[in-house]
Amino acid sequence: MSAQGRPAPDEARDYQREEDYRPVFELTGVGVAQVDPATGRFLRGNPKLCAITGYSEEELLGMTFAEITHPDDRQENFEGFQQAVRGGTPEYEVEKRYVRKDGQAVWVSVNTTIVRDEAGQPLRAVTVLQDITGRRQAEEARVRLAAIVESSDDAIIGKTLEGVITSWNQGAQRMYGYSAEEVVGRPISILVPPERSDDVPRILESMRRGERVEHYETERVSKDGRRLHVSVTVSPIKDREGLVVGASVVARDITERKRAEKEIQTRARQQETVAELGLRTLAKEDPQAVMGEAVTLVTRVLNAEYCKVLELLPGRDELLLVAGVGWE
Repeated sequence: MSAQGRPAPDEARDYQREEDYRPVFELTGVGVAQVDPATGRFLRGNPKLCAITGYSEEELLGMTFAEITHPDDRQENFEGFQQAVRGGTPEYEVEKRYVRKDGQAVWVSVNTTIVRDEAGQPLRAVTVLQDITGRRQAEEARVRLAAIVESSDDAIIGKTLEGVITSWNQGAQRMYGYSAEEVVGRPISILVPPERSDDVPRILESMRRGERVEHYETERVSKDGRRLHVSVTVSPIKDREGLVVGASVVARDITERKRAEKEIQTRARQQETVAELGLRTLAKEDPQAVMGEAVTLVTRVLNAEYCKVLELLPGRDELLLVAGVGWE
């Protein structure tokens, strides 16, 4: 301040510069703060900073940035800030969490610049903050999803609308025997047996129409030539505009289930054949006894509680029990 009470030229220039930048400071879409480099206490904070933290500027001016920093990020953030103040780095950039006034954690990207005087001594720290909570949550969701995909026992495969493989999880490697390096960039048809060559074009056509194919049972071929029975679900992959850009294939190996079903069917046919032969033999030896065997067989096949064979006596309107099982 000059002897006449007017601001000194340097002070006047600083004041005018501050006034020139005030609209930018107040209206910018990112949080801006001035911080005391010695104590970390807030000196100024713009409206966006207040919106991010939930505190008013008056409240922030009585606090340090460490007080609103998440406890798990506090030590690393403090050390990085002090290194910038000592001149170790011209700027300090970090992604960390603030704890809002309402107790919720908010992720912010912080860029801090130390303003120094002509002698190089720190005057203040100017910090620019951007709320990146949505981006971090999306990244964490992608990481969780990737972990689920990789750990799945099912084969999960990504492919283009031309049928070219773009992604291949560990489940696919275990099921088909190919590593990701061997198949990414190759056509999905390498897994399809010759007699089912129309599978892929038909499924891809459904994908182009935005349709989903669910639990389609078919056959595929592994790297070593084994035939696998698989249940396939194929879903279209869409971009942000809703356009179909690819397909996601989830395949489950049902070879053992199919083998068990075939064995059950074979045993059932064998039992039916044996029973039929037994009835024919019995019918020759004892026609009456064949009826008892017949109702026993029917009860077992139908899993019924009882079975009766009744004969209508001619001219007497009476029923005669010929043979029966259960419901005594």
